[in-house]
Amino acid sequence: IIDWALECHSPVIGRWRVESPRSDLLLWRAWSAKDIALSLTELCLPFFQLRPIEFYEEKQPGKHLQMLNKRSKSLSEFVALTILAASAQNGTKAGASTLQEWLEVALELEKLRNYHMMFAVQCGLSKHQVDRVLKDFKVKKKWVKFKKHLDEFFDPTTRMGPAIEAMKDMS
Repeated sequence: IIDWALECHSPVIGRWRVESPRSDLLLWRAWSAKDIALSLTELCLPFFQLRPIEFYEEKQPGKHLQMLNKRSKSLSEFVALTILAASAQNGTKAGASTLQEWLEVALELEKLRNYHMMFAVQCGLSKHQVDRVLKDFKVKKKWVKFKKHLDEFFDPTTRMGPAIEAMKDMS
């Protein structure tokens, strides 16, 4: 019954199988962080087609805004799923390694000043499911420090002040 429920009712888990090579969630790990960051940046091209009218109706945003939101949400979910899948399939070392690789991607995104996708990665890393298993991970100090930087960069209690300042510096 549980398998049937997951297959039929979950839009994410229903399409994914651990044993299926066609849907290997960890296949991306063969690519460099820089290549992934560049690919994610290309996914943000609709940003340049945004028009002010797309923000006018809150209930019906414009198509470019919808595309950006869907891509961001999908990436956040993918980040969390890959960390959890690596942990479930190969143990906490694999989970920690996957977490570190996503932090490397976030670092490359910061270098490219792609704050939209960097925020999407940070959202995936901040999901409560990842936080629960994060305690068991042994992550290098460099990446713990960068994760803290990432959290502070997009901290809602400061209204994302560091991110807004970085965006101001772009002009």
